[in-house]
Amino acid sequence: MISLYDGQITDLLGPNYRQDTEVQCLSHAIREGMRVLLNYKDRALVFADIDHMQEDALDLLATELRAQYYDTSYTIEVKRDLVKQAVRWFQVAGTKAAVEELAKSIFGECEVNEWYEYGGDPFYFRIITNAPASADDVARFNILLEKVKNLRSHIESVSILRSIRTMGNHSISFRVTIATPPAIHCIS
Repeated sequence: MISLYDGQITDLLGPNYRQDTEVQCLSHAIREGMRVLLNYKDRALVFADIDHMQEDALDLLATELRAQYYDTSYTIEVKRDLVKQAVRWFQVAGTKAAVEELAKSIFGECEVNEWYEYGGDPFYFRIITNAPASADDVARFNILLEKVKNLRSHIESVSILRSIRTMGNHSISFRVTIATPPAIHCIS
């Protein structure tokens, strides 16, 4: 069996073509070009290996990709997610999908509702999450949201849903809504 690294076009041709000098030269040139490509193939796996990449390499890759919402203070899991989504976010910037993906990267599971879905004022939206969001997470999200949302759209509120389980079969659910105009403030 012929390996990809050592194979040549002349290995596939009949004996009449193998003897032709021009065919031999072309075959040799193509083999050498393939060898160069094969030598570089392992270095090209940067995007396929983001899940195993070291944190300093993630920081450099985020800078190279100009990842819009990247911050070096995030956890490594959030950093990986932001680097993976960087190119796609350039394509969907200003849409509901971009806001949802940013919110999911910061808060985890969440839902974005536009004004017409809940009967609010035109061009407003709200975010509902059950994530354990801290004041820093909400403040960071507010800054990043200005980069991703449509300019005419405004955030109305961020609602954090909580459930408290008690002894027995009783439980209590409550919703903390953080009004946003002019900015998001977290109630501690």
